[in-house]
Amino acid sequence: MRKTHRLGLILCCAVLLLGLCSCSTVLSEPEEKEFSKEGATITLTDDFVEKDLVSQTAYYESMDSIVVMLKEEFTLFEEAGYEDMTLSEYADLVIEANSLSAERKEEEGLTCFTYEKEQNGKNFEYYATVFKGPDAYWLIQFACETENFDDFLPDFQKWANSVTFE
Repeated sequence: MRKTHRLGLILCCAVLLLGLCSCSTVLSEPEEKEFSKEGATITLTDDFVEKDLVSQTAYYESMDSIVVMLKEEFTLFEEAGYEDMTLSEYADLVIEANSLSAERKEEEGLTCFTYEKEQNGKNFEYYATVFKGPDAYWLIQFACETENFDDFLPDFQKWANSVTFE
């Protein structure tokens, strides 16, 4: 009887410890993680995974948000008669070319704009930022469901400010 009681007590303690360990894993904060592609590096979290998206230079996805990066080399714009654009001019060109209802802003040290888009029956809000690298303009967009946008905006701005180029 005593051995059974002791075994039961040991099993209860083991289950309790395993439960506590798994809770601490679930509740832990994500760690920062750098992602690099085509000369650009961005610091996100380890919640993100890189995936392929044919029309984009880089695509990163987490359970709650995405990051989409598009590199557009200067030569593309020079051939079209747009030489040495400012970031504001590039942002305005992106807005116009995509027929977006958006207004360019300068905030948190970034040239950016926001817009909403419906996909698969869900509404998403995008925080689009533009950059000028050594050989190209970059459109880097962060998106989540519209209802979560205000909560994610500080992260989007932090991540956008982490972008560096080779």
